[in-house]
Amino acid sequence: MKRRKTLLWMGALLAALLVAFAAVSQIQPKTSSGEENAAQSLGEADLTAFTVTYEQPMTFVKTETGWSYEADDSFPLDQDKAQAMAQVLETLSADKAIDSPSTDKTYGLDAPKCTVTFKNKTLKIGSDAAMDGGRYFSLGDGKVYITSADILSPFQYSMLDLVELQEAPMMENLSQVTLERKDGSTLVLRDRQGENLSYSQDYIWFYGDRPLDTENTEELIRHGTDMTWEGCADYNATDPSAYGFDDPTLRLTVRYGTGTYTLEVGDALSGQYYARMNDSRIIYWMDATDVNALLQADPADLYPNEVLLMDWDTVSSVTVQLAGETWRFTSATRDKVSTEAGETVEAGEQETYWLLNGSEVSLGDVLTSVTAMTPTGSALGKSPTRAKDLALTVSREGKEDVTLCFYRDTSSQSLVTLNGESTVCVNRTDVVTLCEAITAIVLAE
Repeated sequence: MKRRKTLLWMGALLAALLVAFAAVSQIQPKTSSGEENAAQSLGEADLTAFTVTYEQPMTFVKTETGWSYEADDSFPLDQDKAQAMAQVLETLSADKAIDSPSTDKTYGLDAPKCTVTFKNKTLKIGSDAAMDGGRYFSLGDGKVYITSADILSPFQYSMLDLVELQEAPMMENLSQVTLERKDGSTLVLRDRQGENLSYSQDYIWFYGDRPLDTENTEELIRHGTDMTWEGCADYNATDPSAYGFDDPTLRLTVRYGTGTYTLEVGDALSGQYYARMNDSRIIYWMDATDVNALLQADPADLYPNEVLLMDWDTVSSVTVQLAGETWRFTSATRDKVSTEAGETVEAGEQETYWLLNGSEVSLGDVLTSVTAMTPTGSALGKSPTRAKDLALTVSREGKEDVTLCFYRDTSSQSLVTLNGESTVCVNRTDVVTLCEAITAIVLAE
């Protein structure tokens, strides 16, 4: 009996499910609010003009060379941004349509985020349709549409946001960089590579006759040539003095190839500076980080942070003073012979080796260790006050000698001088190791 009742109950349930399924299958793809689920194409191809009202009305027209701002055809319009706006209008589509919408306020269309008129249509962009996965918009046909596409951000610009930002020209073969500052200080950096002013051809930039660290110097220059504008302050400044350019905060002049590039920085406002390139009437906002780097630039911060960057193959002799003794090592060359497995030696390739009193010695590794020393800090402005541990005088044909000295400074560090000027400090253990290596060479000779 129980089995019979169970079968009857299951049959009734199955019949109810079938009735429910049949009822659901008859429902059309329209909600009680009149929302259609079919996608619709609403764009207009081949646009020639459109008007955007975001912060103010702006009309853009298409010309033979691209898009133009109708109110001022000299306006430097960013073509990528203009084309992005046009593309929204040309490809506009709706994922859903509400045929019988409620009030505009429901969809944020009473005070739209943005309004665009194009080809007899008025696009109003409303609020975020979070529950429906998109944004509400209308076209004046009595319906409200929903799209998942981003149709708002391409229009969210003020007029100055649409200015095409200039970039510094591509500059090769820089020869001189001059930095003039409001406090009266001037910094002149010159490319003097090849003038044999230094003991190494690796140095490019010089302050006077003194070599500068290439990486640090070029990083400084990039603050005035590779900066990113924060925005446009004025696209047609008729009175540059209003921005402080009659007495600029700084002026950077770069000579390159056959051209000259200038950057002027005017007054500061809210953590940014007015700036312009090549006396342009377009005034930009420049980040204070880049400006401060140029204002605070000091030659002392650009000097090489190394013990001795020497091209040892160009050296004819090295004179060592250590523990009251003096030794003179001389260089010689010979055909290079492969000494390591897999090493390739080009025909005619030469190698340098070192002699002490006519006998070959392994000074090369010692000299390499000098170049590889890592400074622990700057010694600019300091004077040696304790004993000299080691002196190396490097001689090269037709060039002035270079003298490198190591002095005791503290229990853990030594002070280095180059041609009598203090340069850096190094770990004292590195100097002790260097002295021991030289001692081992002369004792073995």
